[in-house]
Amino acid sequence: MIACEFHEYFKRKKRRGLSIREAATLVDYVNGPKPRSSAAKDVTQTRVTGGGLHRPTTEDVEAIYLRHGQVQDCSEWDIVFDETLSTYRSCRENETLILLCFRDRHSDFVISDELRISISTYYRYRRQVLERAAVMAVKLGVLEP
Repeated sequence: MIACEFHEYFKRKKRRGLSIREAATLVDYVNGPKPRSSAAKDVTQTRVTGGGLHRPTTEDVEAIYLRHGQVQDCSEWDIVFDETLSTYRSCRENETLILLCFRDRHSDFVISDELRISISTYYRYRRQVLERAAVMAVKLGVLEP
């Protein structure tokens, strides 16, 4: 469970805002369809063959909200993992292990090869990191013992 929360922590840290295209889609959806005049052609509008411009559908907007609208209040977990990372800032090997394992999601063998440690040492370091995060989570009341 703590490892999954660690993965989510790094996802929240690198989350981007809306892209320009997504923002334009939301603005187009809110503005609604443009009124058309039957007498004159609009020469300022670009001509596109093969479908042209279309009004965003409700599904397009819901997909954007699913990607960006589900910001959970995980400040307690963020505090736990910020504290855990700060305790390992002095130990370069453990900090690298945390970043490769939980942020980049490399496999166990790739991480042990990159750190030049045995796989059993890797598992021991990983267990120590997760135990320290668990202890901090219990101290802050995020987890029950």
